[in-house]
Amino acid sequence: MLSKNDIRIIKSLEHKKFRNEYGMFAAEGPKLVGDLAAHFECHLVAATQSWLSTRCNIRAGRVEQVSREELER
Repeated sequence: MLSKNDIRIIKSLEHKKFRNEYGMFAAEGPKLVGDLAAHFECHLVAATQSWLSTRCNIRAGRVEQVSREELER
């Protein structure tokens, strides 16, 4: 489950100022995240259990299993 602080940071990444400040960006969608995860170490991956079960080689600081409803938030 994602904390309120995680959600706040993810939403703030919509703005260039915060992407530059944190040195991060948000990527959404199974194909884009899968492609990027093959080349970069991610700070946080939030995904459904079904997606995570097909990706055993994700390099990430944190991997959070969330529901589809939580992803839509």
